[in-house]
Amino acid sequence: MRYFLWLLPEPKTAIYWNGVIHRLAKIYNQIPHMAHVTLESWPTLPQLDFLDEKVTNAVTLEIGQPKIGRPPWQRLYVSVGPKERLNAFNWIEKTRQNNAHLSLLYGEHSLGRCIDLQRNLHLPADPILFSQLSLIQGSNDVAHWIELKRWSLKTDNQ
Repeated sequence: MRYFLWLLPEPKTAIYWNGVIHRLAKIYNQIPHMAHVTLESWPTLPQLDFLDEKVTNAVTLEIGQPKIGRPPWQRLYVSVGPKERLNAFNWIEKTRQNNAHLSLLYGEHSLGRCIDLQRNLHLPADPILFSQLSLIQGSNDVAHWIELKRWSLKTDNQ
């Protein structure tokens, strides 16, 4: 078991990206996951009480074209950035900032299948506003992931 801190898209945008993830999961017989960017992970439950008092601003990130990565967690993903915009989350490791991404499909799919999907998947180029943080209890089984807590980030409307 591990614990993860996720950066989540604002709710209206999350509907679109969660829809993409759910459609791909259905086509490729995978369990869908929530659209997110993993900021950090820990082997034990972290103390994140400081997030209750610290209001971090929401962040808008550009997205790249779909890429093929290491199975199972980055089989098909889009990179997000620029990494300098993640500096507001200064408690995260720099290696995570350098590899920030939104996974679209998990699994052990063949390279050929992923290349076909990558060629035929057309995604909007619009930047994504990330306006929430979520603490997740996770394991290798996506079906057993549990959201433990969620924080809202400050947006222009607040």
